[in-house]
Amino acid sequence: MPAALAAGVLALASERASRCLTYGEQCVPGLPDWLFTWGVGLGAIACVIALAAPVARVRQVALAAQVLAECAALLVILSHM
Repeated sequence: MPAALAAGVLALASERASRCLTYGEQCVPGLPDWLFTWGVGLGAIACVIALAAPVARVRQVALAAQVLAECAALLVILSHM
């Protein structure tokens, strides 16, 4: 969550994003929204598995999936710059 907030603030601080919010100009869509939705959903599921799984190997794989899903979500946020 902190990385998503930082990326959101960074994206809103860009000239194109602020111009889009202020004047409605240069509003170009970035990556598809479904990628963000799947990234957040996969990250949440992997987080629950990483916290609840009794086997260390399963927790490691779930943590890796969580990190990759968060990176996908951050990529979507930053693509709107």
